[in-house]
Amino acid sequence: MLILCGNSTCKAPIRVPEGVVAAVRCPKCGAINKISVPSVPAPQPLPLPDPSAPKEPVGWLIVHDDTAPSQSAQPLWLGRNIIGRFSDQTDKKADVQIRTDDRSMSRQHCIIYVQIQNGLHQYILSDVPSRKNPTCVNAKVILQPSDQIYLSDGDNIQMGRTSVRLKTILQSRSPQQAAESLRGVEFTEKISINAF
Repeated sequence: MLILCGNSTCKAPIRVPEGVVAAVRCPKCGAINKISVPSVPAPQPLPLPDPSAPKEPVGWLIVHDDTAPSQSAQPLWLGRNIIGRFSDQTDKKADVQIRTDDRSMSRQHCIIYVQIQNGLHQYILSDVPSRKNPTCVNAKVILQPSDQIYLSDGDNIQMGRTSVRLKTILQSRSPQQAAESLRGVEFTEKISINAF
């Protein structure tokens, strides 16, 4: 499993060994990072919710990119959320569709799995298998097929050349508040996809 260093000035990727680990030292800055969840196999889909129950978003993805058009906050839901480029093809539609002309973003690019553990929402990012276009986090981590990264509020996800920011329900109570919280925030540096 990969985590990002909790030191706000570092955020280096740290590979955590399988099994229950209480803490791990960052090899870059030396900070001790407490691990609040055990390393587990890929999350399994949650049972389907009652369709008559109101569905409430548990976070949002906001395009935060100087090359993509502005658009509304895209909601995330409990369970599996497939993220990708907008498509009219029903067999390749993502759950969360980003409108962009960026062909380096796949129609099904990555997955954010949202679960509740000990009363807190966890946002776990993984790649969609058999994809050629990279997924990067905070311009530091390039996801490998078996990687799972626990995301925090404000983390930047680069899909191809397009960047989005995660805003969690803990920090933003509405899509408007989520989008407003990024007003004036600098764009995150990108990893060049030409290297892949």
